[in-house]
Amino acid sequence: MELTEIKNELLLLVSYMITSARGLYDEPEEYGIFRLIDATGRLLAIMESSGMSDDFIATLREQIDEERESSMDDDAQKRHLDMMVLKIAKELQNR
Repeated sequence: MELTEIKNELLLLVSYMITSARGLYDEPEEYGIFRLIDATGRLLAIMESSGMSDDFIATLREQIDEERESSMDDDAQKRHLDMMVLKIAKELQNR
């Protein structure tokens, strides 16, 4: 992906995040969790398509994609997010 495409994709993501933030005033609270998960998946996809990925990032995107498609069970989602936070923290310590 060339730089102009990356900029455009990132601007679309910024637009999504800003409109999502505005929507939170009128939407149920749990939508915010989904929108953050969705934005994370979109950003990881941009990283992958731009050649800025590695095994960890690819696996994280796959987990995020699974989470986006899951049942929205709050307890299960919280456990999955807790696991991802720990994995990311460990990865950041190793980099």
